[in-house]
This record gives sequence, structure tokens and C-alpha cells, in this order.
Amino acid sequence: MFQLIQSVLTSSFNAVCIIYFCISLPYLYILTRKNPNKLHYKILMGLIAGFTASYLADFHDQTSTTLYGLILSPIVLTALIFGPISLLVSYVIHVAFVFGLSPFYDIFIMSFMFLSIALKIWDNKKYYTFFLSIFIPQCINIALNFDKLVHLGFLPRAIFKSAMSIILLSMLYLIFTRFKKTFSKFSILKFQSSTDQLTKLPNRFSINRHLDDFKKTRKDCFIALIDIDFFKNVNDNHGHSAGDKILYDIAQELRSIIRGNDFLGRYGGEEFLLLIHTSDRKIASEILDRIILHIRDTLFVTPDNHSLSITISIGAALYVKDSSFDHAIELADKSLYQAKNGGRDQFVLF
Repeated sequence: MFQLIQSVLTSSFNAVCIIYFCISLPYLYILTRKNPNKLHYKILMGLIAGFTASYLADFHDQTSTTLYGLILSPIVLTALIFGPISLLVSYVIHVAFVFGLSPFYDIFIMSFMFLSIALKIWDNKKYYTFFLSIFIPQCINIALNFDKLVHLGFLPRAIFKSAMSIILLSMLYLIFTRFKKTFSKFSILKFQSSTDQLTKLPNRFSINRHLDDFKKTRKDCFIALIDIDFFKNVNDNHGHSAGDKILYDIAQELRSIIRGNDFLGRYGGEEFLLLIHTSDRKIASEILDRIILHIRDTLFVTPDNHSLSITISIGAALYVKDSSFDHAIELADKSLYQAKNGGRDQFVLF
């Protein structure tokens, strides 16, 4: 009995280490990305889980029926975290490598696939769903091999190893869910610390970080400061709730009109900063002119259904690589001052 426990713990420990290494490292990397829910990440994790499960199936003796649940654990964990797409990708990869090697294992993985889809384990992250997804296939596995196990005298061993597989899988599940909760909280805090709560645009801190990152590219660009004309009148005549709504609506309109590779953030008050990824003065002028016209032609509505026509003024300056962003912003601010004094509803390029 002692040798049995020792062999089970050794083989299971090796399998757990492989699973933890192959699944947790790419998972942690994906969690640090800006959008970890993108399709290509789900496909990537499905591929990794499928190849990991196939390696474990080859790593262990295919004639053994006792570690099937542990072999499938990369697929189960990936499905719980990344959803049905990862489940299908990993399942296809795994079946392509191992299907036909053992009739008992073929039935086992088919029952697992049916059960995981029926339970929708990716929707319900509660432990009992996970437990059912690994417990029932283990029971099916032992039931399918019952006569063989009894004849060979391996039934107690099979039950013991199945129980160990469930325990080890549960430990992996708890570790991964703790990782996910921790990184989810981190992602929320990261978003809150870098996002303006009113406009949902990047805040001053995020702007500075983006400028620092852009400086490393050693490229020229235009910096534009956008200011809402007579915004104080909106607050004075319609209230601060109307001012907040107008500020939010203008931020969304600006976001919708800028190019995908440009950067927009709330610089402070009713002022926005736009980083235009070009050094071409003509292109920058066309972009700023389009923004001016778009805001001018848009009708904004207050919470009490008053329609307002809003205009903006823009000052812009060229940032030259290896120079100071503070200097470029200072020149853009001077240009903005000229646009204001020149009658507003226009842009001035320094």
C-alpha cells in the first residue's frame, strides 16, 4: 500500500508540475495584456491545453485507467477560464493525438466532452460544477473498466487513484481561481487609476505614461490641446449635471472621430490632449479641421432635453524626437490661446 501511495504521489506530482508550468505561465502573461479576452488568446490557450493533455496521455501508461481525470485537467482548467472556444480547440488537438489508442480512454474523453458542454462549465465558475465535470467521468471510467479491474484485483487501486486525481484537480482549480480573482482586482485597479471616471478617457497619469512610451519610439508627432468654448456658460445656465453630460458626450464624439492609432485623453477640466501620430503638417491640419467641423455640426442635449450647439478651440505643436514633451505642450498651449483670442471655433498650428 505504501508503494502504491508513493507511486501515485510521484506520478501525480509530476503531472501537476507539468500542468502548472504549461498553463499558468501563458495564463499569467495573457492576464497582463490590455484585452485578455481577445479571440487569439483563447485559441492560443486551447492549443497549449490540447498539446499539454496529449503529452500527459503519452507520459502516462495508456493501459492505466486511473489518471484520466488528471490528464484532461489542462483542458478542464482552460475551459473554466477562457470558455467554450478554448475547450473546443484543446479537445480537437487532444483527440487528434490520442483518439484510437485506447477504447476505454476514447469513451472517457467523449463523455467528458459531452458533460462539460452540458454543464457549461465556462459559465458557472462554482466549485460544484467543476467537481461534477471531473467526478462523473471518473465514475464512468471505473464503470467501463469494472470487470477488468475486478478480474485483475485493481479496483481498490483505481478508486484510490481516481480520488487522488480529483483532489489534485481541485487544488489546481482553487489555485487558478485565486489567480484569476487577484488579477481581476488588479485589472480593475489599473483601469481606475488610469481612466478618467467622468469621460472614461485616459486621465493625466495615463497621458504622461503614454507620452513616455511614445518617446521611446524616437518619432515626431503633433500634440494638440482641445478646449471646449464657453463651457462655463453650460454649467452656469444648465447646472453641473448638464456640464458633466456635455463633457462626456464631447469626449465620446472626439473618440469616434480620431484615427485608431492616435491617442486621446482628458488633460484637465474641459481640456483634452490629442497625440497625432504624424509629422506631416498637412495631415495634422486635415485631422484637426475634421474634428472642429464634427463638433460644430453635432447637437448636444442636456439632461433636461435642451439642445446646445458647442464649439471647440484647438492649439497644436510639433513634437520633435529627443526634445521635451513639456516644451511641445507649452507651444500647443500658446497656439490654443491664439485660437481663443482669434474668435474660437478654430485651430492654430504652431
